[in-house]
Amino acid sequence: FYFKNTINLYDNQKSLIGETTNFTLDNTMTSATVVHFDDLPEGGKGINIGTGVLANLIVRGNKNHYNYELDRDQTHVNKSGIEKETIVRKCYGIHNGCVSTIHNVKVENFYYGCVLNTNNIYINNFYAYRCHIGLGIGGDTKCVGVYGWNIHTLLQMNHSISSAIQVRADSCHHLVHIYGDPYGIQLTDLDADYCLGSVLRIGNDGETWGNVEGLVVNGMVGRHCILNTFNQSTDSTPTSANVTDDVRHWGFISIEPNTSLNGAVITTGVTGLTTDPIDWGSDYRCPPILIACAGTCYAVINSPFRSN
Repeated sequence: FYFKNTINLYDNQKSLIGETTNFTLDNTMTSATVVHFDDLPEGGKGINIGTGVLANLIVRGNKNHYNYELDRDQTHVNKSGIEKETIVRKCYGIHNGCVSTIHNVKVENFYYGCVLNTNNIYINNFYAYRCHIGLGIGGDTKCVGVYGWNIHTLLQMNHSISSAIQVRADSCHHLVHIYGDPYGIQLTDLDADYCLGSVLRIGNDGETWGNVEGLVVNGMVGRHCILNTFNQSTDSTPTSANVTDDVRHWGFISIEPNTSLNGAVITTGVTGLTTDPIDWGSDYRCPPILIACAGTCYAVINSPFRSN
């Protein structure tokens, strides 16, 4: 179904429920309800949701207005060619939200895939493809199953007492981004495969965001920091001394300037992360830095990683 204007479910608090669908990575889904927005204006919204339910939908934007992809073949060979991002219009796939439920929904080719600024929202089986921000949530939001590929930032969190279980991306810039002054954030089973920068980014560069209090990360794996990968046969091994002000491209967890992480418990879940290759059998490696911090960090960590 093609729509020229916003589907406004907010005014009358309606729901939009499509057919049951089986999602596949090769974009050949059948028995799915696709809502396509080909010509939204700058800042336009595809679906404006209130207290209703969104389920079994693929919300698709215009790839000529926004597109994002990573070229793995450029790893180490051409760092400037790894990431390709097209930004013509910054539109929302899904926006608003209040006491909502989102189930089996996929967004693709939007700058903001889904941004929900209000509270008490339950999200499960959410997929994002070729978006700058896949899913942005406010406070008191519970997520179970957030997945993405070819995505700049899969999950963005900016308020308190929210949680996410099973957050997985293949080819991303950041898996999770936390900012603002949140407390009581709980993250479980984070998995970023082929991540350009940090798996968990805290704060925004150049802005004062205060403190992130009471963060719990239970299980964190993935291949990260592709921009700073090195060849162990020919290159010198990066150390914490190489970390510049651009901390978001070094550690599994990066803490931006003017940001404090006060009270965190972090478990990596598995061993051997510091020596995993970028591609199996190759000489490419990631710098073994768990936390790259330009702010202040107080954390309890069970990990052999180096920290600076």
